[in-house]
Amino acid sequence: MTESYLFLKSLHILGVILLLGNLIVTAWWKLMANRTKNPSIIAFASYKKFNIRLPLRVMLNNMKAFQE
Repeated sequence: MTESYLFLKSLHILGVILLLGNLIVTAWWKLMANRTKNPSIIAFASYKKFNIRLPLRVMLNNMKAFQE
């Protein structure tokens, strides 16, 4: 039991480190893009680029097709 607990705890800690690292790098990238004052670079670095609606729509359509 102790080995599995330590393994899962280590996996959890690794996940937290990766998540925080991703957030920090994304914020840094956005700040550096804003410093250029170049609209195309700012648009590329903005969150609007990562549109969740299309993948969500595809997933829902696939779920409907699976249920029929």
